[in-house]
Amino acid sequence: MRKHCLAIVWGLAMIGSHALAQPKSDEDVITAMEQTWVRATAVGDKETVRELLDDSYIERTPTGATRTKEDVLQAPPPSMTSTQDLDDLIVVVRGDTASVTGTNRYRAAPGVTPVDYVFVDAFQKREGVWRIVRSQMARRGGELSK
Repeated sequence: MRKHCLAIVWGLAMIGSHALAQPKSDEDVITAMEQTWVRATAVGDKETVRELLDDSYIERTPTGATRTKEDVLQAPPPSMTSTQDLDDLIVVVRGDTASVTGTNRYRAAPGVTPVDYVFVDAFQKREGVWRIVRSQMARRGGELSK
């Protein structure tokens, strides 16, 4: 598992051919974190998810339920036939906080009509490291609470 985590960290560091020549922007790091989160969830990589989520993490699900980091880590992985694709990502960074809005297109199985979820994720940078601190999502057509 440790080798797998190191491979993901290395992969994040090497995104783009000029990774060493030019420092990554916070926007690029956060976008990569979002993609890593989706991939880690898809394969049940709880260690990577543990690293991405802050200990204070709180999620509001489309049903209105609230989940903590531990709740997320204890949840079973999605079906191996399901897919998730992120679209329309907008990253806004203000100092040591950031937000990402976008659409998560979830397909339970090949040939099944996808369901779109709109989401907002909040990030905080502590001691130079970004972590996800809050998430909220709603089925497209639903409404995110204020």
